[in-house]
Amino acid sequence: MKDLKTPKRTSWFRKITIAANIVAAIVLLLCYLNSYASPQQLWWVGFLGLGFPILAVINILFVLYWLFRWNLLLVISLIALLPGYRYFQQTIAFGKQELVLKNDAGILKVMSYNVRIFNLYEWGRNQGNNEEIIKLVAEQHPHIVCFQEFYTTENPAHKVYNMVKRMKEELGYQYCFFENTATLRKTDHWGAAIFSDYPIVDSGIVSFGKRTLNTCSYADIKVNKKTYRVFNMHLQSIHLAVKDYSYLDNIKLENDSDLTASKNILRKLKRAFIRRAKQSDLVAKAVSESPFPVIICGDFNDTPTSYTYATISKGLTDAFLQSGNGIGKTYVGIFPTLRIDFILLSKELESVQTQTIEKPFSDHYPLISYLRTAKN
Repeated sequence: MKDLKTPKRTSWFRKITIAANIVAAIVLLLCYLNSYASPQQLWWVGFLGLGFPILAVINILFVLYWLFRWNLLLVISLIALLPGYRYFQQTIAFGKQELVLKNDAGILKVMSYNVRIFNLYEWGRNQGNNEEIIKLVAEQHPHIVCFQEFYTTENPAHKVYNMVKRMKEELGYQYCFFENTATLRKTDHWGAAIFSDYPIVDSGIVSFGKRTLNTCSYADIKVNKKTYRVFNMHLQSIHLAVKDYSYLDNIKLENDSDLTASKNILRKLKRAFIRRAKQSDLVAKAVSESPFPVIICGDFNDTPTSYTYATISKGLTDAFLQSGNGIGKTYVGIFPTLRIDFILLSKELESVQTQTIEKPFSDHYPLISYLRTAKN
């Protein structure tokens, strides 16, 4: 009797495995739409894009399973994986790094750093404070540093948070462009800031329409005899609340309140996908109209497989892919493998070394790249 039942069980298991493999392959193929289809039209593709690493691993496991069984059904996932070659290239870097000599006159050191308003409200229990961030920037002293979620105040009672003054006086930055997106009590300001050792000869803002805390500004910086337009951006956040993070840390789907929490997070993700798509279109237009070679720094709040990244990075070089290694995670919080902070360059420039500094003083790691004029 056992011998008669075994083939039947094997047959059902095989059918279920093939069906699961086909579904996994189709979903992975749909995931590739994320770079091409704007979430303004196909918002659900954004969710698939976030799942690319997991979907890719599942399909790789199916290939290995069928390979182990010497079965040609491995082509199901293999066909689905092949178009994703570019996604893998954008996700994992095998860049060529060069030794950077100290005080090399031909090198421009650039930093992008979301400082989460210097942990002013002590959101991050294990994160640093303004003094640790100041010290880190001082130790690295990039020639140009772009801060997102920047905060500064002229209130004499909180002078340790007068960050514009401290960056100039303590770190020696002579030039600054601060985009003020919110002010409270006439003394406390939030926004984005660009500090530079080199002269800022002009500056401006890429308007996202209605007033928002998300920003894109630029400064034209004259480095010796060459001018670069440095964009500093912080694109649409998901705006997860403390209770959302708490739910994700202990995710369950056992009752109505759990389902409500899940739906709330999904709504926030959908809204962020759509708004970032609009913002990225505006940024890409501004970049294309730049009269100078560009350096783009910022927190995109999106991954290298997203519509946001594909739109903004078109025709540009990703500094991390060119001279970094590994996944290059820049986010410290939930999903800590995410690379959502970027430095992008015009073809006139090249990166010789790019790295993240894994110091959790914010919910983002600072990203640093050493640039030089590209060799033809």
